[in-house]
Amino acid sequence: MENIKPLAQLKGHGKRVGHVKFNPVAENVAASSGLDYSVRLWDIEHQGEKGAVGGFQDTIQSLDWNYNGTLVAASSRDKKLRLVDLRAKQVVGTAPSHQGGKGSRVVWLGSTGKLATTGFGRTSGRELFVWDVANLEKPELTIEIDTSSGILMPFYDESSKMLYLAGKGDGNIRYYEYEKSKMFYINEYTSTDPQRGMAAMPKRGVNVRDIELMRLFKAVNSNSIEPISFKAPRKDESFQADLYPPAPGGLAALSSEQYFSGSTADPVLVDFESIYTNGIAKLVPAEPTPVVSSETTPSSPPPSRASAPPPPLSPLASPHPESPVLSPTSAVESPHTISEPPSPTAGKSREIAEAPATANVYPPLEAVDTFLLDAKIEKVVSGYQELINQHSEALSKKIDSLTETQLALETKISELESSNTQLLSKISSYEQEIDSLKQLTDSLQTKSADLEDSFKAHDSRVSELESNLVTTIAAAAKLTSAVENFSP
Repeated sequence: MENIKPLAQLKGHGKRVGHVKFNPVAENVAASSGLDYSVRLWDIEHQGEKGAVGGFQDTIQSLDWNYNGTLVAASSRDKKLRLVDLRAKQVVGTAPSHQGGKGSRVVWLGSTGKLATTGFGRTSGRELFVWDVANLEKPELTIEIDTSSGILMPFYDESSKMLYLAGKGDGNIRYYEYEKSKMFYINEYTSTDPQRGMAAMPKRGVNVRDIELMRLFKAVNSNSIEPISFKAPRKDESFQADLYPPAPGGLAALSSEQYFSGSTADPVLVDFESIYTNGIAKLVPAEPTPVVSSETTPSSPPPSRASAPPPPLSPLASPHPESPVLSPTSAVESPHTISEPPSPTAGKSREIAEAPATANVYPPLEAVDTFLLDAKIEKVVSGYQELINQHSEALSKKIDSLTETQLALETKISELESSNTQLLSKISSYEQEIDSLKQLTDSLQTKSADLEDSFKAHDSRVSELESNLVTTIAAAAKLTSAVENFSP
């Protein structure tokens, strides 16, 4: 990454950028949100900002374009859901959303005009709301999921009308079918490995012959990504038209000039049946419809793109031909009726490229969406970089705290070592005094023994003197008696 230099730098946000989303129909057009509480519109081709909308009271946590790239839905930490028309530079709808303090996410439900948001309620339980854009007073549907703490990351597949909810920090992926304004729970994929992040492959990249409905890519750790494939359990080997209506092909329906002049168009669609049948990718192009915005009145209609068809699609190999497929243990197919898909003849189908004899039978991710894939990769990398920065900041604070604790411990150890040295010195002094006392005791004991011997000698002498004295007294008594008895 050190040798990679940006092709261009788009400057406008006053603080760090949190999200970048490319427009689904216009070439080189993107929306971004930042910590300056604003959403901005960018013309990447001419490297300029085309509009900014503020008014957010807290961090913008999620951002998503609608089906034809005319509106942006944004969820914020200020607990509100907003619809933003970036070309008109205004918020066109606001609704009170999830009331919990944790992260919320938003995703458009294809071309239905409905939105799905995930977040937390007042009691910290995880929730799923479905909104009708025509009426944002309250959610059309409210579903309580569980009481786990991980943020729910939503992914919607319009072809199968399936909504996937992946819990960040756990290993579960719930999936639902949205049909006739109702959300039907289908099943749950479980794993013992928690997902740190999740991304979805565009519909045009799935394996049609294996009846693959969705492929998610799970970030297991810092250097491991695991593909998870969801398949319909059907035995029929024929083309499943109800599961594979035409889907966006990743090609621009409008130039940036057309988009900023006010034109609107639906995405260019890929015909899956032609891919299934002979490996040749056919497109169902969408014609741009001029729309006069509130700020721009073009002097002449924008040029038609009918004379400039999208570049060809070359059928290549699957982007992950040898990746292990992890299918949920139970059926993905719902018992609920699925409405008829749009007819492939709704627009004029056009064969784009002749497939080689060894062509694969499902559309290539590389050939269809190189530019948008790079953008998605950059977004994922940006998300992980933000996560790494957050964890790095927390880790740096933890390291600083541990360093302070270590210094305090080293100071305490030094004090203890000094006290220990003083104590050892005192112990040595006490030992010397004890030795002196022992020597003195020995000397006193010797003198005591000498004194006892002297006392014994004295006692013997006293006894001898007493005996002599008795003898002398007796002799004196005799002499006295003799003197008394003597008569001259």
